Amino acid sequence: MPHKEDWPRNLLGAHVEPMNAQIDTTDPRRRETRTGVLKRAKIAFGRAVIDCVVLDVSSSGARVRTDVTATIPDRVILRFAGGGAYVAHVQWTQGTELGFAFDGLAPLAEDAASLALSAFNALPANDLDIPIRLLRSVRFFDDPVLAKATEAAEAAYAHFKTTLKERIRFQV
Repeated sequence: MPHKEDWPRNLLGAHVEPMNAQIDTTDPRRRETRTGVLKRAKIAFGRAVIDCVVLDVSSSGARVRTDVTATIPDRVILRFAGGGAYVAHVQWTQGTELGFAFDGLAPLAEDAASLALSAFNALPANDLDIPIRLLRSVRFFDDPVLAKATEAAEAAYAHFKTTLKERIRFQV
């Protein structure tokens, strides 16, 4: 990662960390590499929702910034723009920045669950079986690269369908 002196500057002349940069992980408290992002999200608890911006994220947590200093309970749901949602607990706070550790997937929001169910119902019942059987009947997969790609596509489709079904079921 470039030194801070090499980062671009904003209009006020302050250094701005590059987007999607790997965050310095020399801090011994970090278990894994975090990726810098600027992504909208919402912190939800009870009936309250606080807008925030995700500054960096890893598979185990995120650092976010809110517009105001707010009292936030220990456990919340962090909902990313785009649908991802995690049950999370507060690791630390510093002014308007908060560090969250993910505890697991959160239930889908009602609109996302409805959309996921519609998408699931639109998936063909017989998966990729018919088109692949047709291609096999003309020995289309004699090419080992195509055969391997087909197997990967079938596995990915089955995994996608199973995961979508589990997430919808998790919501109910």
